[in-house]
Amino acid sequence: MEPPIPPLTTATRRGAGNVAKMLSGRLATEAVLVISAFAIPRALGVEDYGRYAAIMAVVSILQVVSAAGLPLVEARHVAPLWHSGRAADATVLASTIWTSRLLLSSVAGALVAAWLAMSGNLLARPALLLAVAAQALLRCAFEASRSLLVPLGHVGRYSLLDFLRASFTLLVVLAVFPRGGLGGVLAALPAMYLLLAGAAAATLLAAAPLRPSRFFFAALRPHLPYSLAAFVGTLAEMVQFHFSVYAVAVWATAREAGYLALPLQVFVMLQGLFIAGRSSLLPVMAELDAGGESERLRRWGEVVARYSVAATCVVGVAWSLLGADVIRWLLTDAYAPAYRAATVILLAVPLFCVGATCGGLLYVRGRAWAAAAGAGFYAASTLAGVVVALGRGPSGASLRVAWVYVLASALYCGFAYVALGLRCGMWLRLGRALALVLPMALAWPAVAWDAGLPARAGALAAFVVTYGVAAVGSKLLPREEILGILRTLR
Repeated sequence: MEPPIPPLTTATRRGAGNVAKMLSGRLATEAVLVISAFAIPRALGVEDYGRYAAIMAVVSILQVVSAAGLPLVEARHVAPLWHSGRAADATVLASTIWTSRLLLSSVAGALVAAWLAMSGNLLARPALLLAVAAQALLRCAFEASRSLLVPLGHVGRYSLLDFLRASFTLLVVLAVFPRGGLGGVLAALPAMYLLLAGAAAATLLAAAPLRPSRFFFAALRPHLPYSLAAFVGTLAEMVQFHFSVYAVAVWATAREAGYLALPLQVFVMLQGLFIAGRSSLLPVMAELDAGGESERLRRWGEVVARYSVAATCVVGVAWSLLGADVIRWLLTDAYAPAYRAATVILLAVPLFCVGATCGGLLYVRGRAWAAAAGAGFYAASTLAGVVVALGRGPSGASLRVAWVYVLASALYCGFAYVALGLRCGMWLRLGRALALVLPMALAWPAVAWDAGLPARAGALAAFVVTYGVAAVGSKLLPREEILGILRTLR
């Protein structure tokens, strides 16, 4: 009988420590994002929130241009060099990546301006167009510095900067919108990102002696094919998550975009938690892969898939029971259609987690093009579904697009699983993960359950207890495994 989790090693302990630091910091950020997910829509109203979300979607998509797939090069190559004592080589490669990303930030800003200039119903004033382009440039510069903190072993600082970004964005929107409107918010955000970019650069330079003068393209050249593949995959992921809000705002109505933006914000927050945990493990997994420990990689992949599925299943059922009240209390009845759309989209989250686990292992094993193909397939299937959904007219577009995400996530999960098996010979045992996701079937009937809040809150408590007892009792989440993980984290 194999151990429930990989035996403790230096790499395993550091990986668990990275996850603990990343997720604890990310949870603080998520708390701010949860507040933002309701405070910003309430402050802006459905129409302005739809426009704001569509504009931010364009910025988020084109932010990938400045990253150019380099964050995964950082995880796979900078981290092993840094932690193996080859600090000089790590510094040269990290300096080259950092300088490249700073230069590409201006490209991203120009592309944002060009894209939004063609979307006349979103930004009509040239001054605001320039402000959003400046925001994109500075946001990319901020991420260029922040991203390198993880492979250099400073996960806590990485998380703190993310928390500051989310907090300052919320404060700017709430402080500026009442008097300046949406235009005032868009004009104020570049100043915020200027401060954040400076803080991130100072933090990075305090952690390692990086300098633009240490730019040596020859150090980066061997990694360019991997970087290109990672860029394609990351761009596909960002398009998959953000383009639908823009498409609904431009091709349907800003109001329907507002209904969809709220559920997608919830989706992206849960996705962000998962990606944060996975990102903190990638440098350590790269070391395990370099040491030929493929069995340990496989078992970590199965653990990540099962626990992420269990957590998101509970979240999905909780929303289906209490989400309508949350929207009624924190927003207004104008956002009521977002409740059903969010319930549907949450069905897609566990499927995404399993697919993204397989995709992360493909990147670790050096099969970047296979991982990129999976992300591209995910994006293409989502966009095709969005086009079909919008073709049926603007009314109810948000709910139809939500179902598109469920179908596309299921297809992505299967594609990534098969790609991992065929390209790496690593067939994850996902039977327990799939069993853990089955209770999500309760979410949709719960939407139609006409009962008072006390009854639904009691039903949620009963579900959580029953789900936990059943998962542990059936060894889908073995008690020994849970205790082992807790010991590792400690």
